[in-house]
Amino acid sequence: TRMAALGVELRDREGLGVMALTGVHQDGDANLARAVFERAGIPVHVKPLTQREEDFIYDAVRQTRASGIVFDIRTSLAPAVLDTLHASGISIVVIDDATARRLKADIAVYPPVPQALELDWHAFGGELLVGPQWVLLPRSVALHTLSLNLKHEERLLVSLGASDPLRLTESIARACAAAVSAPIDVIIGPSFADADEISKRLGENP
Repeated sequence: TRMAALGVELRDREGLGVMALTGVHQDGDANLARAVFERAGIPVHVKPLTQREEDFIYDAVRQTRASGIVFDIRTSLAPAVLDTLHASGISIVVIDDATARRLKADIAVYPPVPQALELDWHAFGGELLVGPQWVLLPRSVALHTLSLNLKHEERLLVSLGASDPLRLTESIARACAAAVSAPIDVIIGPSFADADEISKRLGENP
């Protein structure tokens, strides 16, 4: 979904030609990925089961004469493949990649998580982008205006998942409380470092 969102912006806002590559993995087929890209009007090529991932990529780059490639993958693709692409003049972007591939990229993009900065970046010569402003969301999210006139019986739920390393839950909950009149439920995950303190503060000063 985030690659489709990026592809739409590169095509519509930057005027670039965009093609998506995907593969068939053990956890399912490529039909869902194909459908997401096709709904966005982006042509998509699916890797044949018998073809190696690197050969699939090389073929696509040659056929399209691509000038850049964005990797958002969880495969075992070797970092040397990115070296080969670089040698051909291809610009490379990696999305949320913790493997050694990130060190071969021109741009590495990560959500606002501390794990990204804890990685070893000494051998990295590209541009590192970490933060909420780099989270890839569909245009519909950016254009959507949340109605603050919730119905009386409706409630608002705030949840940042199992952990909150940046301790944003309380500030987000308070910002929501200031913006809406509906009751707010806050989920404090099992890995919160200061769960009791947050619960106490919100309970005493909602």
